[in-house]
Amino acid sequence: MEIRTHHFIIPGARIYVQEIGAGTPIIFLHGNPDSGDLWRELAEQLMADYRCIMPDLPGFGRSTIEQNYDFSLENRGHFVGHILNALGITEQVIVVVHDHGGPFGLTWVLQHPKRVRAVCIFNTLYHADYRWHFWGQVWRTPILGEMHIALAGIPGLLTPFMLLEMRYHGGSRNLSLKHVQQTVRLLTAPVRKVMLCLYRQTNPDIFVGWDQRLLERVKQTPTLVLWGKRDPYIQADFPERLGQHGATVQSYDAYGHWLIAENPTLMAEQLRKFLRG
Repeated sequence: MEIRTHHFIIPGARIYVQEIGAGTPIIFLHGNPDSGDLWRELAEQLMADYRCIMPDLPGFGRSTIEQNYDFSLENRGHFVGHILNALGITEQVIVVVHDHGGPFGLTWVLQHPKRVRAVCIFNTLYHADYRWHFWGQVWRTPILGEMHIALAGIPGLLTPFMLLEMRYHGGSRNLSLKHVQQTVRLLTAPVRKVMLCLYRQTNPDIFVGWDQRLLERVKQTPTLVLWGKRDPYIQADFPERLGQHGATVQSYDAYGHWLIAENPTLMAEQLRKFLRG
């Protein structure tokens, strides 16, 4: 079955969306520095039973944004609604998030709880006491962040840097060189500038209140957490909190932040098993 692609105009952005399969819709929301391509291998294993929808987030991958795009938490949730509306989806949806995809997808879940069939959370952030990792602090710092993305634009420098960061610093040692190269290919200068905007508009205090609402929602909505324990970016107690409120939590010692790309077959199997159960 071939990938179907779309370009949708939504407020402030032009969004690239891939989809494959048919059946119950699942929307997959990636994080930084990825694109919807992150989910391709996993989606191909689910497409017999599910309609897999993989947008590039605003300003990432092949999506573009207007200047001063609104990255407020509320508008990140609205983004998900715009995509589903553009695709004509009115039935309940399964929401799958990773990294910065969490603030997009989980906010929409809280805004529209009756439209949610189930939730799957891969390593993501959605807590007011989140502590920024080293690179997050760099990108959030004016001038220093701009200097870093300028250096990253030097020909030949970005690929080895991302290989080191994603494979080793990110704990995802099973990532293929091909995956890293595909990620770098879409990590253009405009995308790197959007990264700074996103990080600078994601102060942990924007989650105050929302994080508690999420914990309450987990009690009422089937929620699966698949977590790579080698992740150096997000505190390990976050999945524990979700588990204490009713989420099914499965942690993996061998995988890091990008466990989706490290073992898509296993992740698809666990997600399918959970949804059937």
